[in-house]
Amino acid sequence: MVLQSTAPALQNPMLQKTLDEIGGKEASGSRRTDKTDKVVAETKLYRHGGKMGWPALNLGAALCEAGKHVQAKLGAAKKTSAITKSTGRGPIPTIVGFTKSFYPFTGVDAETGEIEWEPNGARTVNPQTGGSNRTVRPLLNRWEMEVEFTYTGEFSDDTMLELWQKAGEKAGLGDGRPSAPNKPLPIPHGTFKVVSFKITKREQVDDSVKIEFAPDFREAAARGNGDIKPTVELASVTPRPEMVVTS
Repeated sequence: MVLQSTAPALQNPMLQKTLDEIGGKEASGSRRTDKTDKVVAETKLYRHGGKMGWPALNLGAALCEAGKHVQAKLGAAKKTSAITKSTGRGPIPTIVGFTKSFYPFTGVDAETGEIEWEPNGARTVNPQTGGSNRTVRPLLNRWEMEVEFTYTGEFSDDTMLELWQKAGEKAGLGDGRPSAPNKPLPIPHGTFKVVSFKITKREQVDDSVKIEFAPDFREAAARGNGDIKPTVELASVTPRPEMVVTS
């Protein structure tokens, strides 16, 4: 599957310093004010293996949020309802799986591992105090990526495609996305679309060993038929198929 941005995106992962503070640890180093916006924004890029991209965790969260806007027949009663409940609970994490933990952007620079981005400094509001801050984040005007994932037959192909479409429209990625817990930005940020959805159906094969003994084996052996031996048969069973979506 190929995803492509439909609006600029603001990346802003939680930094280790913040994680340490949440965990009760003393953050290392003092706060500096002499850093340029470029330097500050660069620390907030999502990177893995030297390349920019989006983590699978973010994509999965967008997919779960999209489930609030997609109807499907699920459960024993096969009652049509929203896939994800208003509480955020739903079956998507048990049906959809990602083949990687991180998906890099296509077209990254061979040396830097980056796509074009620029530092963006803007006023933000602390939701707890109501105070104003100046927050610097990297702004990605355009991005594209290939995502390979799997899903079981509990979702139809059409339902799976609709989920990803709604993930791009209703959920988005990064700060200021439509589903941001704080107030979304007035101008849409982080939205995307599906430009390619290629499905490869892969049968799950469970090769089990079935051992069958010839009838009256001991009795036949006692009569001198020493050539009678247990027979081993490989029995393949194919439960529900698993779909693999590639680019």
